[in-house]
Amino acid sequence: MENSENTVIRKMICIMCPASCHLEITEKGKEGEYLVTGNRCPGGKNYALNEMRDPKRIVTAVVASDSTKIPCIPVKTDLPLQMDLIRGLLQKLFSMKIHVPVQCGDVLIKNYKDTGVSVVITRSVEE
Repeated sequence: MENSENTVIRKMICIMCPASCHLEITEKGKEGEYLVTGNRCPGGKNYALNEMRDPKRIVTAVVASDSTKIPCIPVKTDLPLQMDLIRGLLQKLFSMKIHVPVQCGDVLIKNYKDTGVSVVITRSVEE
């Protein structure tokens, strides 16, 4: 959306707490500078700024296994990953096969693409 001063406005709902504030982000004159309104706490402002500058997400998925009981094992990233790297990570995960036994918390991929983000197994599987 654009307002009369040709500054870009984005609206979003904050997910940092149960208040679910309706945020409005206005791009200021300089690239990367934003004005956030509608937040009731500093967390809402930080959430909006992070979403505009460098959006990240926790990635959850399942990976095939050689288990006779559990054909797919759930995994997740230990930290949020930059959104532009998620597709590549999912492609890598979906092409893998986990050999059991594994324990919840085992690291499947360490430091994916030098981001400091690792993929961990979230369910123990014995056979």
